[in-house]
Amino acid sequence: DYADNELSDRLSRIRGVANVEIIGGSEREVHVELDKFRMAEANITALQVSQALSQGVISIPAGRINQGETEYNVKFNAEFTSIKEIGDIQITGSGGKRVYLKDLGNIRMSNEERRQAAFYNGKEAIVIKLVKRSDANAVEVVRSVREAMDEIRLSLAGGMELNWFNDNGGSQPSAPNDSL
Repeated sequence: DYADNELSDRLSRIRGVANVEIIGGSEREVHVELDKFRMAEANITALQVSQALSQGVISIPAGRINQGETEYNVKFNAEFTSIKEIGDIQITGSGGKRVYLKDLGNIRMSNEERRQAAFYNGKEAIVIKLVKRSDANAVEVVRSVREAMDEIRLSLAGGMELNWFNDNGGSQPSAPNDSL
């Protein structure tokens, strides 16, 4: 979250930076794991659950609804403050019977499925890749990014490190832990 929300925003404002890419880490998301027996008992399908979420909810965090081998992606903007609020969504099955989402399975916060990973010195890490604008001077962009990193390092939370990995601007690392 910090890399995505704070560092990415701050680094993207540096003159000459065209794009900031985050590699590694995983977003938090809601997982809805439907119980096929409870759903059959309530006479409700996963499609009905998905429709109820999209129609009856202002917004919900990105995630998936799983029913056996079938998976439905659900992506909405979130305004919920707890899993309980999501579980209290009512779904109307055939025959008009209303059931709470929490009664149809398990709802939990988790991390999204990992599709890529990054490592630094053998430890899991997040890589922030900066791409310069085509008309920008590479050496100036590298200098500006290094200055911003020095400022950012002063305010990092405990347990976080910000290390320089590589650049194509022709500069040399300025400190021992600024490169691999």
